[in-house]
Amino acid sequence: MKNNVRLFFVYILIIFFVFGIFEQGIVLPSFGIYLVATVILLSLTLMVSTPLLNFLTVKAKFLTYFLMSSILMIGVLFLLKSLMTDFYINEYLFEGINIGTLEIKSFTVSPVVTICSYSIVTSLIASIYRELDKTD
Repeated sequence: MKNNVRLFFVYILIIFFVFGIFEQGIVLPSFGIYLVATVILLSLTLMVSTPLLNFLTVKAKFLTYFLMSSILMIGVLFLLKSLMTDFYINEYLFEGINIGTLEIKSFTVSPVVTICSYSIVTSLIASIYRELDKTD
């Protein structure tokens, strides 16, 4: 139980950290109850990945946890986009980067790309944390 509560709060921190990265594309609800419900739902989505993998008789290793949590996060974000009040995933313009010989020109990021990239980054960080936290 203590481990689940700790994981719950760690996943909330990961979710807020990645929301900070995608602040242009994802608008969180301004009303407190909707914000808390959104964050709790996303955190529970990450927490349910391991029991779901165990139910499907798949070992919950790094890659399987990463893939399952990415798929679940994509689904939950699509549901939140369509059902949650004040939760918006907007199209935005990526300004571009010029780093020496590497140049990325500006382009428009669609909501689907934002959802997929948010899910992948969140699942990657959660998977890395889960693998580093193993004590067995």
